Amino acid sequence: MKFKYIPKYDLSHLLKGKAGRGKVKPPFAWYTLIATWFYVGVIGFMPGTLGSIASYPLFYVAVYGSDGYESAMMRCWMIFIPLFFIGWLAVRKFEEKTFTHDHKSVVIDEVLGMMLCFAICFDKAYLIGQALKPYFSIKPSNLAFLITLIVFRYYDIKKPLFIRTIDQRMRSSFSVILDDLVAAIFSVMTIIIAEMIISKVL
Repeated sequence: MKFKYIPKYDLSHLLKGKAGRGKVKPPFAWYTLIATWFYVGVIGFMPGTLGSIASYPLFYVAVYGSDGYESAMMRCWMIFIPLFFIGWLAVRKFEEKTFTHDHKSVVIDEVLGMMLCFAICFDKAYLIGQALKPYFSIKPSNLAFLITLIVFRYYDIKKPLFIRTIDQRMRSSFSVILDDLVAAIFSVMTIIIAEMIISKVL
């Protein structure tokens, strides 16, 4: 009888497709809290969307109580920059400990993508929300959040052009975050163009 040798630590799954889509029991540690954004990602139902929505507390802290657009956007940058480096390290540690790559429970990338959008174009999203206020009984700032959420999720899910290339070909903890940041840039351009059009129409 012949036995097939199977390496104890086979990491080949890190080099193939979208690895780590199965169930995983992440250890309770700081990097798990950050990578899954306080376990929002482990809910299992639309983790990317829930992760994006879960950026709202950060959005609230940055926007409410600020003196205006510039103040709000500066606060978003002050949140985004340190969170980017902490999130990157958390993703790397999470993947090392769970032997996964870009696991569905990791949603810090969506949180960072949303915060990057707000840091660059909250003013434009707010102006769109203000223009649409007569049609919705929602504050312009919350409309700005919803608009950004919808646009960002579109690009994050569809992954047009080189976003999909980053997602499929790069295999690192940085690439887990990078494709969402590129999706955020696409979202920013879309929101800026939309605001220009709406400001002339409405």
